[in-house]
Amino acid sequence: MKLFFYIITASLIYIGCGTREDNEPENNNASGNYTEPQYEINSVGIGPVEKVELGSINQDLVQQGEQIFNSKCIACHTLEEKRLGPPLGNVTQKLRPEFIMNYLLNTNEMQEKDEYLKSLVKEYNIIMPDQNLNESEARSVLEFLRSAAQNQ
Repeated sequence: MKLFFYIITASLIYIGCGTREDNEPENNNASGNYTEPQYEINSVGIGPVEKVELGSINQDLVQQGEQIFNSKCIACHTLEEKRLGPPLGNVTQKLRPEFIMNYLLNTNEMQEKDEYLKSLVKEYNIIMPDQNLNESEARSVLEFLRSAAQNQ
């Protein structure tokens, strides 16, 4: 009976983990660092933000955004490494500022309707919870992320 249990357990682990022909972890480059899949994103997303005027980085907003990031985002995200969610250090170089703000303000609808976000939900097997940010808070998180991208 024990042998049967071990065979079934090993089979389930094998099936659940799957195999890769090259034995390399998915989305890792030659140095072993995580690399996010490449997407062409030019959408402003779904939400109230139609246009974001970017100027020089506002350090007051960066500080506010860092506080919000550290209290609401850090459990799932870092700037450089994959965690429960993708690393966000260079997200402002990939996505339009309007898209980022709309995602922070309209998280659930965007995850249901936007193809890029649906692919991330599928890849990470987790849905980002709505953080209930207002537009000013979302703008400060955007500014923090812009600053982080500049410092990488």
